[in-house]
This record gives sequence, C-alpha cells and structure tokens, in this order.
Amino acid sequence: MRTKSPLHRHVYPHLGDRPMAAIRLSELQAFVPGLDLAPSSVRPAWATVRAIFGAAGRDRIIGHEPCDGIRLPELPHDEVVPLLLDQVDALAAAVPTRYRRLIRRTRSPAYGRAESSAWRCRRSTFLRKELVVDQQVQPTTGGAVMLRKARFIFVDDGQPLHRSTFNIEVWAPARQAVGLPEATMHDLRHLYASLLIRDGHSPKLVAKMLGHADPSQTLKKYAHLWPDDDDRARSAIDAAFRRNVPRLRPAKDA
Repeated sequence: MRTKSPLHRHVYPHLGDRPMAAIRLSELQAFVPGLDLAPSSVRPAWATVRAIFGAAGRDRIIGHEPCDGIRLPELPHDEVVPLLLDQVDALAAAVPTRYRRLIRRTRSPAYGRAESSAWRCRRSTFLRKELVVDQQVQPTTGGAVMLRKARFIFVDDGQPLHRSTFNIEVWAPARQAVGLPEATMHDLRHLYASLLIRDGHSPKLVAKMLGHADPSQTLKKYAHLWPDDDDRARSAIDAAFRRNVPRLRPAKDA
C-alpha cells in the first residue's frame, strides 16, 4: 500500500500511459521537480520509480535505465539547536525515578531510544564504566515487543520499554511539565554531540561516538556547532608567535 499510493497519485498520471522504453532522462528530470510534494517526500516516490526502471533494465524490458543523473530538489536544512543541560536535568526530574538515568544518558555514549531500551545487565561493566550495545528493541507487527531471555536495565512491568507507551505515558507529560513541548528523545543525542564539540573533539571522534559511518555525515548535521575556523587559525598563529618571540634586552649605555 505504501508503494501503490504514491504511484497512483503522482507517477501514473504523468508517466503511466507511456511505454517505459520511450521515457527519456530529460522527461524524468522535468517530472521530478513537477511533483506536488515536499522535497523530503519526493525522495521515496522517486526511489520507487527508479527501482521500477532498474528492475525493467535487469529483465531486459528496456535497453537503458534512464534514471542516472536525475537532480532531486534540495532538502531544507534546519540547524540543530541542542537542549541545555539544565533543560535535560528538568526533564529527568519530571519523569518517574526509574527512567531518570535513561534521560541523563547524555553523559554517556549517545544511543537512541531503541538502543537504550535494549541495555542489558550482562553487557554492562559498571566498574570499567563500559556498556556494549549490539541490539535494539523494536515493536513487531501488531505493536508487540520481541522479548528474549535477558535482564534489561530499563523495563516496564518486566517488559522492555515500548516506544509508543513510553512516549505517551512518560516523555510527553515530562516535556509539557517543563515547557518543552517540541522536545524529542533525539534531542538528547544532539546535546551529547554538542558537548563533545564544545570540549574540542574532532569530527572523526564525534562521528565515532555517534555511530556515524563517515565524519561527513556528522559535519553535515553539526558543522555550525564547531568554532569558526578563521578564529581558530588566528589563535593558533598568535599562540605560536607568542612562544617564539625573542626577549629584547635594553641597550647598554654608550
């Protein structure tokens, strides 16, 4: 159904009566910006079209797949504005006691809600302050949560945290209580990233701690939080010259 609806609404009215072999790249390039969709919604619709042409090419229904090089509309880029530590502390104070460490996890590696829900005692080394995260808790069909025999750190009636239940019964009341109605659990991850950047860590390390595959992904989202490069360059040069300026002795009287 998710695939059929965009096809019937947006693709078939423009391309549905055309033989696939007759559709040219220039037509597809004109078709994409003409879609009555937000830029973020154009991408999944276009991905479906491209997959169809790709399958037709592999089945030799068409001799050439005309989708390469299509320019998609730019996505709007809203700069991340991290929460403040005081706001996170307020959120933590507004949730039941057993969930406070889940909110304050910004002082530890920045896992998402699904990963945090899967924290297990046997994967934790408290003396070494280490926690191995190698799985998520995700709802299955019908909303149930898959439960393996394990001692989870965060539970609700013995079950791993359910996303919808937690958001409705715990997170939403807390953010309303502290006056942050738009705050999401993902904002805690942004705060963690901002703390690393403020402490002077490199994009490579921040990417590693966030679990990003490439530092470019980190820079795309958080570049505006790093200090201005011009200011850092001037400070570095000034510091180097201060260390190497020779001491001047007063001239001796003739």
